[in-house]
Amino acid sequence: MTFTRNKWLLRFGIILLVIVVLGILLNIILKQKIKSYLSNLPPNVQLELDDIHVNSFFGHLDLESPDIKVFNTHNPDLEFWMHGGKIEIYGLDYYNLFFNDKITLDELQFSELEINITKREVSSSGEKPDANTGLLNKDIMINKIIIRNSKAQINEHHGDSIVNLNNFNLDLVGFEMTSDSKTGATYYSYKAMTFDSKAFVFKTSAYEDIFIDQIELKNNKLKLLEFELKTRYTREELSRILKTERDHFDVEVDSIVLNGFSCDFWNLENSYVAVDSAKIFSPTINVFRDKLVNDNYAIRPLYGKMLRDLGINLSIDQLNTIDGELSYSEKVKAQNRGGRLDFHNINTAVYNLGNTYEKDTTRINIRANFMGRSHLDVHWNFVVQNPADDFSFSGELDDFNVGRISQFSKPNLNVEFRGELKKTYFNINGNPNVSNIDLQINFEDFEVVVLKRNGKEKNKFLSSLVNMFVSNNSDKDPNQFYHGNIDKVERDKTKSIFNFVWKNLQSGLLSAMTGSGKKKN
Repeated sequence: MTFTRNKWLLRFGIILLVIVVLGILLNIILKQKIKSYLSNLPPNVQLELDDIHVNSFFGHLDLESPDIKVFNTHNPDLEFWMHGGKIEIYGLDYYNLFFNDKITLDELQFSELEINITKREVSSSGEKPDANTGLLNKDIMINKIIIRNSKAQINEHHGDSIVNLNNFNLDLVGFEMTSDSKTGATYYSYKAMTFDSKAFVFKTSAYEDIFIDQIELKNNKLKLLEFELKTRYTREELSRILKTERDHFDVEVDSIVLNGFSCDFWNLENSYVAVDSAKIFSPTINVFRDKLVNDNYAIRPLYGKMLRDLGINLSIDQLNTIDGELSYSEKVKAQNRGGRLDFHNINTAVYNLGNTYEKDTTRINIRANFMGRSHLDVHWNFVVQNPADDFSFSGELDDFNVGRISQFSKPNLNVEFRGELKKTYFNINGNPNVSNIDLQINFEDFEVVVLKRNGKEKNKFLSSLVNMFVSNNSDKDPNQFYHGNIDKVERDKTKSIFNFVWKNLQSGLLSAMTGSGKKKN
């Protein structure tokens, strides 16, 4: 009995030893094959490793301190570099790898990596990396990709950072990548994504930065917490360095929530961002423009054309802004800080915002309090895919004390206004060149006060002269309206759509208050 048991133990020990030896030999063989494969990567991929650990029984690989550099064949001016940390591979299918030219695995884990994407300076010769082999020249199927506690940067070729991601985590489920051997094109897809990051910084231009305290993406719901858009210079510093005028921004948003969010930036020809519904909570926007800086005479297209020429496919079915604040300041004279226009309690509803809606109208509805408690209601419509860029802009303003606008007109124009606009209706229809406005207004005790050069004392002569041509009241009847109609208001194409709207309102008000006040037939 004892002899038989020992015999079986000996056989088991021999079998176990053979398995262990075979496992070690298989690990060595696989390690050499993997090293051989990694040393023959496409020309656009460079890889260095401290070591490779292979467990052939479980299909497990550890790549220690990887240093990977990739030139994107779809955009050869971009260079991808990943180094440090560790890469772990679980459930690698060796048969598919070595005999079917496919990479199939259960899980790919990255931890504590530093990722840099750099826009390389294009050489004068126009030389680009060999793109014939594609990124890896193999089909890839990975059940789950996990990135933990890593950092990422996108840099300009001269070293300035455009994007910084700190301490980010990413999970991709059902990832697949395929390459077309004929065209060299690479296609990828995934079933689900989860992402979060802290302290995100994005350099939007040479003047502004975006800061986001936290980003969360889960189940196609993207949250941006404590969003900020800031000009990195003070107002005075910006004015000194500008060659032509530009807005100074100070924007703070409590949170932005995008539902039904999806995007693809890999395929440069068909990159897109799609959102079912978006909400922007409690935005506070302060915009300042120094008009003493030289004018910018560049042509400014209307928003329809800007969306058509965006460069990516954008579709936001519905966007709402909740409880916003907007302050616009403009400095025209050196001796003061400029005038200001204020909008409070802004709530907006925007439909079909983007460039993928073939015939659907982009509709923008805005409700706000203007310069205090005056209620403003605006409706703005245009069709993005209409190359004529026709638009309509209509609105209603209730109970506006025009004296409040003096905080803008007094420092900029040396003009004060007095009186009440009880009801104002306006309807503007236009295109990039010209527009017409139909305006109705009910007002009382209206007066224009022209100030002397010092901006403090009333110029009695000019004030009297101006008020000779301006009606004081629309009528004693509160239901009586004066009408203002202007058929052709020419647009200054170097100014924004809001300047165009303001020119229309000025023309309509002037027509109503200095004309007969009767509606044209």
